[in-house]
Amino acid sequence: MFSHIRLLFPTGSDTTHGALGNAIFALLSHEGAWQAICREPKRIDPAVAESLRWESSIAVLPRMSKDEPIEFHGAEIPPRSWVLFAIAGANRDPLIFDSPDRFDIDRAQPPNLVFGRGTKSCPGMHLAKKSMSVALEVLSGRFPHLELLDEQEALPRRSVLRSPNQLRVRRLE
Repeated sequence: MFSHIRLLFPTGSDTTHGALGNAIFALLSHEGAWQAICREPKRIDPAVAESLRWESSIAVLPRMSKDEPIEFHGAEIPPRSWVLFAIAGANRDPLIFDSPDRFDIDRAQPPNLVFGRGTKSCPGMHLAKKSMSVALEVLSGRFPHLELLDEQEALPRRSVLRSPNQLRVRRLE
């Protein structure tokens, strides 16, 4: 319980804010994706799921291993060892996702690790997804004609909490 509470404070707002920036970046930098959610708002929830998989706002997450040794792909992890989960890498695993580097809002979504799993899953996952969906619904309804001005400038660059440093757009009419 304490580990959940300790994790909420630094990540609760930064991760959702970053994930929304990543979603807008992905939708505007992939031809037709922004227009698709503007035309068909029912595609917003799948677009949120795909953007979270394609560019998670948390790339890696440290966790303590179980109280007993674990074997993982031939390597033994000693009890109570710190392990770094590469969430971004797992969400691009070609054994799980077809064409994992392709952003596709129509992708059938197998389970991903964006919010963790089981007892260590993110307690704010439903709020984060709903916040993103509502924000995209409002933005796409109000600004259906947007253009990303500088894709290179907007690329997420930080290694742990990932989000665009700047996301400059222009309204087209």
